[in-house]
Amino acid sequence: MGPGTRVPVSNGPKRSRQSSAFALGFGGQASPPEGGDSKHGGLMTRFLTHLVPVVVALVVGGSSIAEAQTPQVRAGVDVNAPLKLKNVDPVYPEAERAAGREGSVIVEITIGTEGAVADAKLLSQTASPFNEPALAAVRQWRYTPTLLNGQPVEVHMTVTVKFALGPDPNQSQRVRAGGSVPEPKLLKRVEPVYPPDALAAGVSGMVIVDLVIGKDGSVIDAKVLRPVPMFEAAAVAAVRQWKYTPSSLNGEPVEVLLIVTIHFAVK
Repeated sequence: MGPGTRVPVSNGPKRSRQSSAFALGFGGQASPPEGGDSKHGGLMTRFLTHLVPVVVALVVGGSSIAEAQTPQVRAGVDVNAPLKLKNVDPVYPEAERAAGREGSVIVEITIGTEGAVADAKLLSQTASPFNEPALAAVRQWRYTPTLLNGQPVEVHMTVTVKFALGPDPNQSQRVRAGGSVPEPKLLKRVEPVYPPDALAAGVSGMVIVDLVIGKDGSVIDAKVLRPVPMFEAAAVAAVRQWKYTPSSLNGEPVEVLLIVTIHFAVK
């Protein structure tokens, strides 16, 4: 070579501009690029191998967390309290009756989408001979189904079951059917007259009525529990003509309270 001739200097194999990049394959495996730093690539591989399962676990587990945080629907707060259609009185513990002891039990109940009591839990952990009879009774109760945004929902509600000796002189001697008194049989039923305006408009409806059945089995009072202006007058006029079998308690005739539902449907 002559003077002034430049000699190329070799710095080793030319690295790709992507020498610090890596490829992520199936299963979270990372491989360093060809010609890259094997030590750096190995560290990245181990890091990603542990990272990917964690990310997947968080994504999959997210649905469980969301489900667990689904808010409860509480009667009297989120929705109106459902109406009790069937009541069962608790069995009074004989030992407590003999001793003249009274009591009360507070129970948290879950009412299913069809109105049946799906679960019942004691709110107090204090041992009491009244606890089990109270739970056994409320598990047989039945309510009107509850809707939220047009969809049936479970409802949570707190109820108090009382154990008292003798009738309360401040209360009427009327007994709710389905508890200590069996539900009376309907002997005479008069169908309601379909309101002409509702019929012409093709409107259907449902009216829930609380009846007072006299000692002779006739309906002596009827109270609409959920107003439906278009249908309630026709419903009340019909049920006041109904007739039931007389009811008795301890051999004595009694007035009975009974909730009935009247349906109006365009055929």
